[in-house]
Amino acid sequence: MDVEYIPLETNEEFVTSSLIRAITEEIIIIHNRGRFANGDIFIFDRSGKGVRKINRKGQGGEEYMNIGGITLDEQNGEIYVNSHWSRKIIVYDLFGNFKRSFPHKEGTFYFPIRHFNQDHLIVQDGENTFYEEIKANSFSIISKQDGSVIMEIPIPFQEKKMPGIMVKDGDGNIINDAAPYNPDLIPFRDSWILVEPSSDTIYRLGTDYSLKPFIVKTPSIQSLDPEVFLYPSVLTDRYYFMQTVKKEFDFTTGTGYPGLICSMTEKKIAYLNMSYIMMISLIRNR
Repeated sequence: MDVEYIPLETNEEFVTSSLIRAITEEIIIIHNRGRFANGDIFIFDRSGKGVRKINRKGQGGEEYMNIGGITLDEQNGEIYVNSHWSRKIIVYDLFGNFKRSFPHKEGTFYFPIRHFNQDHLIVQDGENTFYEEIKANSFSIISKQDGSVIMEIPIPFQEKKMPGIMVKDGDGNIINDAAPYNPDLIPFRDSWILVEPSSDTIYRLGTDYSLKPFIVKTPSIQSLDPEVFLYPSVLTDRYYFMQTVKKEFDFTTGTGYPGLICSMTEKKIAYLNMSYIMMISLIRNR
């Protein structure tokens, strides 16, 4: 692995808490952290010199209420800002000029959104990973032009199993909730890894839209109480870094969801974590 250190220019205009969204051969795109951030988007060149700052935060038709993620389409010279509070994706050029916008599909809450190819984004319905009563497909391919759904990606499962925990009062109002912050949509070479927590199989989606098994977990998530979920993170030719997440959280102490592991890409690996053993079969499709 080559490591490159790029000091970012810092002055009165370019002060950022540095949530990196894109790094290419030419530019680095960063925005400030936090759901209540001021809406600044910073573009640096690869030497770290500040190129421009964009801020289109607001409630107008060409503005974003918040930044729930930024996706760069370098070939088309566009950035896609996911204003997920208003359930809308706004498209700007690299100078911050408004080009178009389109809503999330009705009844969905896109989080995150990612570049799939020149014409399409791949998106995840964030609510579908938290609420057990929502049983629709979590992942979709949508048009970059108007947001129309090109393809829903069906992942089979027996019963909905969600890692999030909710505490409700007698009237059904949510008074406490907690969920692990693990990615369900992970880039891997020229494909995407899709994690549906309710499924025992983690799938790999290719650029040709083919869906193939990537990892099969045993024992079944359907048989575990409390459930133990598996989330890949960084995947390389030699190592798969993964995290097991046990569905336990103490709202009094604010602790839970433990367990960090990594593995070598052998055909079958046993993990001893806390008080349980999870067997994982790695299915290679090359």
